[in-house]
Amino acid sequence: MVHHRVSAVEQWERRATIRSNLASQRMEGHDPDAQALQDCEKWVHGETTIKEIVESYKSRLRTMLAADGPNPHNG
Repeated sequence: MVHHRVSAVEQWERRATIRSNLASQRMEGHDPDAQALQDCEKWVHGETTIKEIVESYKSRLRTMLAADGPNPHNG
């Protein structure tokens, strides 16, 4: 876990980035899960990196897909 100081201005900018990206996702019909929102808040405070958030999401997605069984559309 990364811990670096994030100024109040940078936190504000990061929250604006998150709000914009989440709004775009929601317009496309995608709602973030609770863990994604928690991860975003950690990024705002410098407790994690975007790379770590993406890896965490990919891991959760793989777990969800494995639980659903094989995808008939993938052959």
